[in-house]
Amino acid sequence: MSHQCEGIVNGGERCVRIISDSERWCFGHHPDRAAERSENAAKAARAKHQGSELSQVKQELRDIAAKVLNGEVSTAKGSVVGQLLGVYLRACETEMKRREQLEFEERLQALEAEQSQERAS
Repeated sequence: MSHQCEGIVNGGERCVRIISDSERWCFGHHPDRAAERSENAAKAARAKHQGSELSQVKQELRDIAAKVLNGEVSTAKGSVVGQLLGVYLRACETEMKRREQLEFEERLQALEAEQSQERAS
């Protein structure tokens, strides 16, 4: 069976999310999940920032390509700039993979600790 979340939304009305009978609140309103919601929001903000960096580099690549094509920048300089931006993108990718790996390790450790506590109970 299921019922409606007991949480209150910004307009003062009751949350419309349907949850299981064993719960009182949905993920968005459960007080015990506040830290997790905050962490998810922080991850989203970091991802948005990385997306803007990627957009900026893509725009720079388009700009330099246009300048090479219309003769404002030599092909040699355009090639070097393109290579440097490529190196920058690979460094960003490596950083992102490392961050994801660390987050995965933290999540795994938390799950292992939780499982260990459950076994001890």
